Amino acid sequence: MASTADFRPGESPGAAPGRLSSAVAGLFPGYFALVMATGIVSVAAHLLGMAWIAYSLLAVNIAAYVVLWLLMLWRLGVYWGRVAADLRNHARGPGFFTLVAGTCVLGTEILLLTGQRPIAWGLWLLGIGLWLLIMYSFFGAVMTAENKPQLDTGLNGAWLVAVVATQSLVVLGTLLLAGLDAPPAAPPPGAFFAVLCCFLLGCLLYLIIITLIFYRLAFLPLTAASFTPPYWINMGAVAITTLAGCTLILNAKHWALLGELLPFLKGFTLFFWA
Repeated sequence: MASTADFRPGESPGAAPGRLSSAVAGLFPGYFALVMATGIVSVAAHLLGMAWIAYSLLAVNIAAYVVLWLLMLWRLGVYWGRVAADLRNHARGPGFFTLVAGTCVLGTEILLLTGQRPIAWGLWLLGIGLWLLIMYSFFGAVMTAENKPQLDTGLNGAWLVAVVATQSLVVLGTLLLAGLDAPPAAPPPGAFFAVLCCFLLGCLLYLIIITLIFYRLAFLPLTAASFTPPYWINMGAVAITTLAGCTLILNAKHWALLGELLPFLKGFTLFFWA
């Protein structure tokens, strides 16, 4: 029988130590990458005219999103101590950004496949709230921590999910704002300005983090065990940055300033594509 010593601070001693409870207790914060990946494939299938694949994956994605949120809420309610510990952890903490990216990718998927703008708006606003919460919580926690890991153990490709999350806000936000009708429903310039600033912030984060990752890979010891799958995000983050830039370029006609910045946006987007 489990004793109270088996539970971390913030956990309920009455929590059932069953298999599902154990899985929820140790739930990896980055599991919303499932929603990200499924949404990406679904949108690609839609653009290629493979409707049955696109809509089948949409159904799977909605179900996965709901289930993952239920598990996350369960973990927040019962195992808050572990959630807080993960948020302060240099290796696991960046995984929380998949909540933002998964939410916005699902919003983009729903918008493109079904045209359900109210749902997409709701997911975008939820993504903005999650981005603000996780961005300031995670980076604030790791910056103020007393005991910090070395670069070779504390940094990996998962940190670039912060870039993916930021640029996912740009893609969905631009599509939503550009789809508004003529005045008085036209998007306010401030909204496009905020989206543009998110794009530039995502670019900055990518350049900073990829520089540190390159330093870690090139100048510090690297074993096969430490070269983990999250390093695929090295490419994923720059890919969505390119997509975000292209989305802004294609919708520059909706805001005068974007039109004035087109040469810069084209060059900067080409830079990240290259």
